[in-house]
Order: sequence, then structure tokens, then C-alpha cells
Amino acid sequence: MRKTILFIISCFMLLYGAIAQTNDEKARTAYMSAMELVKNAKHTEAIAKFDETIRLLGSTNVKIQPQLIRSLVAIKDFQRARAEIDIFFGLKPNKSLADYAEITTLCDSLDAILAKEELAYRAAMAQNDDNLYAEYLSAYPFGHYVEDAKQKRDDAAFSRAAVDASRNSLTGYLAAYPAGLHAQEAKDKITAIENAAFDRASAENTSVAWELYIREYAGGSRIDDAKVQLAKSKEDAAYQAVIGKTEDKPYADYLAAYPAGRYAMEIKSLRDDAAFSRASYTGTWEGLWAYVDVYPAGRHIGDAKARIGNLETAAFASATSANTPQAWETFISKYARGAKLAEAKKKLAEAKEYSLYKLTLNQTEDKPFADYLSSYPNGRYAQDSRNGRDDAAYARARKPNTWESIWAYIDAFPSGRHANEAREIIRLSDNRFFSEATTTNTLFSYDYYIKTYWRGQHVTEARAKQEQLRATLAAMEKQKKTEELNAEISKYSSTASGKYFLGGIELVGGLGLVYALYEMSFGSLSTSDSVLKYPAMGAAVGFAPFLFIKASHNFKDGAAYSRLAKESKDKLSRLSFSIDVSNHGNRNSPKNVDVGFSIVVPLEY
Repeated sequence: MRKTILFIISCFMLLYGAIAQTNDEKARTAYMSAMELVKNAKHTEAIAKFDETIRLLGSTNVKIQPQLIRSLVAIKDFQRARAEIDIFFGLKPNKSLADYAEITTLCDSLDAILAKEELAYRAAMAQNDDNLYAEYLSAYPFGHYVEDAKQKRDDAAFSRAAVDASRNSLTGYLAAYPAGLHAQEAKDKITAIENAAFDRASAENTSVAWELYIREYAGGSRIDDAKVQLAKSKEDAAYQAVIGKTEDKPYADYLAAYPAGRYAMEIKSLRDDAAFSRASYTGTWEGLWAYVDVYPAGRHIGDAKARIGNLETAAFASATSANTPQAWETFISKYARGAKLAEAKKKLAEAKEYSLYKLTLNQTEDKPFADYLSSYPNGRYAQDSRNGRDDAAYARARKPNTWESIWAYIDAFPSGRHANEAREIIRLSDNRFFSEATTTNTLFSYDYYIKTYWRGQHVTEARAKQEQLRATLAAMEKQKKTEELNAEISKYSSTASGKYFLGGIELVGGLGLVYALYEMSFGSLSTSDSVLKYPAMGAAVGFAPFLFIKASHNFKDGAAYSRLAKESKDKLSRLSFSIDVSNHGNRNSPKNVDVGFSIVVPLEY
């Protein structure tokens, strides 16, 4: 038991030592923090740390007190600073301490300051001026009369605001004293002022009055009500501006600004009326449709559609009366949304067809008929157009009335209305020209017929007659050639014989002269003394060569004529019936005549 008690006492002493040591450590830490705060001129926080240090230590000392006093003076807590000086001197500090002289001087200064504080407070009380109280509180925030000064300052400020009795002065009081002694009374006065102003704005009830109220009482208690009244006032003004208008913009502006406004339904109805009034005034298809498009369920939709129907009916009647493609195209373009659109398109198609068909009436050219039939091969007027085209083509064919023009009609209309008549004209003309060819009965006449009437019914016969004529002419040509060749053979043979005969005589004569010369020179005549001997010898010598030359020429000519006679005999032997007489007797036949329609032959039928 005794050991236990000793153990407990030991533990208690150890714990106390630990606690004491802990408080000293904390006090040291707090003091160091306070000094750091003083260095940074954070005196309010430093004072708290000095107080914490004293509390932890259980008492103050001559080292802490001077620092605490300086910080109190720094924040103008002169009352406590003077009290803390008394505590400092109560510690009986050594007068040789550096802080002692400073604190002593500071003590005198504080006494003087506290005396001035008394005077300042009494001056403020004497004038009861909140500004003087404010100056006192600013100079002595921890002064002896602070609480009293605050109350008196509140009273003085409210008294001044109450005397002015304006919202601004009262609002200024509340701004300065939001929790002041007279705050509620100030609020009540402000409310009364705002209510009076609100009642005046309500009595005037204009946008200007409400905007002025909102501007003056922006933070007032009735501001939301005033904004509501301003909105209503503006809407009322916008509504009044719309009444009686005919254009759409005022209505659109009101509904854009007040889509769910108090007058929205009425404005929509009035807008509907104004739109129909404008459409009725113009009375046009576009104007009425514009109303229907914008107001498909409008108050006047039935009347608008009835008027639209009347306009379309009148326009349709007008287009029917004109019945031209242009009239129907204009109708369709303008009344594209109409009930008669399909019927108008059908009428347009019929008018276009008739317009194109109309161009064929009393026409002689082929193009109008071709244009119509190309566009409407099975059209309403197709058969009439085909008949007209047939008639026009036949009329064009009969105008020049040539073989070619009539055949052109037959080729284009082999089963045409005038095909038989055209063929009869061709037949008669063909017969007449073939008859003339047979009467003339020349290669040229048949050739002219074949080239001109190359599609005639007598072409084969004409070619046969032409071949017969060619055969006859060939036989005649052969006979003529034979006679000519026989004449040439007789002529050349006779001439050759004459040449040979003459050459022979000349050769014999020449030989005779040579022989006579020999006889005269070496024969029996050589010894003759005739006086003619020498002249005869001279004549023989001179004339004999001439005869030989002549004989030679005649023999050559005889040989040449013999060759000619032989050639003629060869020609005669080669003569056959292949003589080309295709152009015999046709020296003036046409050149470069093209088979076909190059030669225009007028018909007489």
C-alpha cells in the first residue's frame, strides 16, 4: 500500500513537471511569434500573442511589458497602455534598464493624450455632432468613452437625417449604421417615402413616371412592383400604338415584344383583320394568297378563298376566250396554285398543238407540216396535216411540172392522195418521149431518153433498140471499112506494080547504056570514026547512073506500097463486129450527163 502511494506521487510530480515544461515552451514560442509580428507591424496580432505568453507563464515581466505597451500605443489603445505602464512600474524594474526611460517618457505622453481625449469627447458632446464623434472614435478607437460616443454619434446622425427627411439622407444613415439604434425607424421612414412616391407614380401611371421612380428608388422595397407597373405601362402604350393601324409592322412589333402579353389575343385578331383588309384593298391573287398563307385558320379565310376562286374563274374565262399558248402560259404562271391548274395545262397543250397546226393552213412549203407532225404524230389534226402536206407537195410538184418534181412527189407519197394522177402524168410523158426517141431512132435519142427517163417503163426497150441500132451501125461500119481496106489494097498493089515496072524499065535502060558504052569503047563500035561516037559515050556516062538511081527509088517505093497493101490485107483479115459505134452519128450528144434528175424535162400533162 505504501509503495503504491509513493508510485502515484512520483507519477504526479513527473506529470506536473512535463506540464510546466510544456507551458514554458509554449510561452517562449508565443513570445517569439509576438516579436515577429511586431517586426512586421502587425500589432493587434502581436498583442494577442503577448497576452497568450503572460497567460502561459502565469505572470508578466519587465521584458514582456515594454513590448506589449508599444503595441498598444501603436493601435491607439491608450487606456490599456496607461494601465499596462502602471503594471510595469509595479514590477519595480531596474531604472538602469533601457526600457525604463522610454516607458517613463511614454507615461507622460499618454497622460497628455488621455487629457486630450477627455477634451475631444466633451467638445463632441457639447455640439452633439456626429462628425465630431467620428473624429473622436477615429483618434481614440479604444478610448474611455468609445461606447458612449458610438451611441451619441448614432443619435446625432439619425437626428440630422430625420431633420432632412429625405430618402437619400435616411439611406445614408442606414449605410453608415446598418445596425444602428434607429435603423428600423429609418427603414420605416424610407418605406413611407417610397410608398408615397409609388402612389404618385401609380396616379400618373406612365412609362416616364415609373422609369423615374425606378431610377430614384433603385434599391427600394417597391422596386419590383414598380418594374411590373413599368412593364404594364409600356405594354399599354404599345397596345395603344397598334390600335387602328393597317400595316403589319406595329402588330408584329407588339407580338415580338409581348408574345404572351395581356393584349396578345386581341392583337392577333386585329392583325388578322388588318391583313385581310390589305389583301381586300389590293384585290389581287397574290395579295389574297399572302393572307391565306400567313393565316391558314384566319377569321376571314373563307372569304379570302372565295375571292381567290372568283379571280381564278375570271382569269380562266379570259384565257379560254383568247385560247392562245401565251394566254394559257400567263394563266398557269400566275395561277399556279389554282384549282384549275390541271385543266389549264390541258388547254395549253391543245392551244400549242392548234397554234402549230394553224401554221400549216394555206401553206405550200413542207416545213410547217413536218414541224407539226414531228411534234404531234398522233395529234388531233394529224390526219388533216398529212392530207394538207400531201396536197402541198403535189402542188409544188405541179408548179415546175417536171419529170423530176413529179417523181419526187411519188417518192415522198407513194400512197398519196394524188399518187395515181402523178403516175399517169409520168406514164403519158414517158410514152411521149419514148415515141419521139423511136421516131428519131438514133443512139443519141435513146441515150437521152434513158438518161432523162431512167425510171421510165420503156428503159429496157430503149436499151434493146439502142443495141439493135448499134449492131446495124456496126455492120454498116464493117462494110464501109472492108470497102475502104479493099480500095487501099487495090490502090497500094497497083501503085507498087507501077513502081516496080518503071524501075525495071529504068534498070534495063541503064544497063543498055552501059552495054552501048562498052561496045563503043571495046566492041565493034570502037573503031568507028563516026562523029557521034564521043557525044554518045558522054551521054551514056552521064545518064546511066541517073537511071540506076531512079530505078532504085522506084524499087524502094514499090516495096513500101507493097508493105502498105499487106498491112491493109492484115487489117481486113482482123476486121470483126466489135467496132465501137456507141457514139456513132452523135457528135453533138450531151457530155457529163448524170443519170437521175440532172436534166429537167418539162411535162405537157
